[in-house]
Amino acid sequence: MQVSCVNHPDHSAAILCTVCKRPFCDQCLVHLETGALCKACMAAIVRGRPRPAGGFMRLVLSVVPGAGHMYLGLMQRGLQLMVLTMLGSVIIGSLFGGIVALFIVIPVFFSIFDAREAHLRLARSLEVPDLILVDWRAGWNTRWLAYGLIAAGAVALYNTLLHDFLRMLLPSFQQYRYLAGTIRGTTLGLLTLGAGLWLLRSQARKGDQT
Repeated sequence: MQVSCVNHPDHSAAILCTVCKRPFCDQCLVHLETGALCKACMAAIVRGRPRPAGGFMRLVLSVVPGAGHMYLGLMQRGLQLMVLTMLGSVIIGSLFGGIVALFIVIPVFFSIFDAREAHLRLARSLEVPDLILVDWRAGWNTRWLAYGLIAAGAVALYNTLLHDFLRMLLPSFQQYRYLAGTIRGTTLGLLTLGAGLWLLRSQARKGDQT
């Protein structure tokens, strides 16, 4: 029976960590003469104790998604959360304007509560793996790059058609504003509907496979 890596469920485990006895893939292990250790156990041995961190400073920094995680030493998770928040804000702001503030609320609250949970585990001397949100090193790097290029191109075309083209066609600012709002609402509705249908279809496929 194939065992999955603790940090990367889509990767098969190579060996057990000699300290925590959990399965990890090769990229999560540090090989020593005395055996293989996961990076978290290796860091704990080198560090000797959990990184001291203040709760107030963690809370203040967590308002910036990812900064609180970096303060706790979870650099991979913090950096990716910060980058994904900025990219998402740019895309949402370009497509729908004012609702970008509603989007930012989600990663901010996630950052605050996730960093708090990690801090509590560190305070109890429990292992806190530096989990990553997206595995850039996985075999589908090219696919995600293609998705990013498609999204960037779609946003550029959308902004061009919505702003420049409409302003050229419509002499009145009120007409432009009304039609632009209608197009934004329609686009948001279609994207939300499509995302919901995609999730239902994915769940149905998983049910058929089981």
